[in-house]
Amino acid sequence: MSPTAAEVQLRHPGLFVGLFAVMFCGLYALYVLVPDSLLRDLVYHQGICVVGADVINLVAPAEQASAVGNTIVSQRAILEIVRGCDGAGAMFLLIAAVLAFPAGWKAKLGGLLGAVLFAYAVNQARVVTLYFVTAYRPELFTALHTFDLPTLVVLLYCIAFGAWVVYTTGRR
Repeated sequence: MSPTAAEVQLRHPGLFVGLFAVMFCGLYALYVLVPDSLLRDLVYHQGICVVGADVINLVAPAEQASAVGNTIVSQRAILEIVRGCDGAGAMFLLIAAVLAFPAGWKAKLGGLLGAVLFAYAVNQARVVTLYFVTAYRPELFTALHTFDLPTLVVLLYCIAFGAWVVYTTGRR
């Protein structure tokens, strides 16, 4: 009995790594093609800033944060969301890993849906955290924004991917 494509790929991790790299680069290439105005005016405003301001106001009503374009604004802070700091690159890592992993289409579809929802929730938590850091501990912003939170996000995505692999394959 000849091995399935998934079994061959599991025996040769280089195939997974190669597919992962191609998928990640493809996703990133598509992202670069998206016009800044579409990201700024629709995705960042509606998808990140409005939701972020709502969460901030839910947690701390006195903040009176609001979404203005691609920024979250209050009397204490202004947090701007721009390309490269929108969480997309990290989300592409998780999506590429799910796409590259040898699994059936149902498992991949569920994995992709879960990956996007998880990545969105993690990114919103990151944005809200950065807002509060900007408002109350601005001296910590640079370290948290450029190293600590991105590292934590990638670690969380690795754990989520590993959990999905265990669930999908039944292997540990």
